[in-house]
Amino acid sequence: MSKKGSQKLKLLYLCQYLLRSSDEEHPVTMGDMIAYLAQQGHSRRAEEHI
Repeated sequence: MSKKGSQKLKLLYLCQYLLRSSDEEHPVTMGDMIAYLAQQGHSRRAEEHI
């Protein structure tokens, strides 16, 4: 997948994660988001682009 396509996919994964896992009373950290992206197969590169 192209770099541009991969970045768009990461944004979609993050949107999905935030909608399902956070709200005003349950914030998520940057570390949580990086860990989620790693679970989705975007490990090392996830840290570079967030």
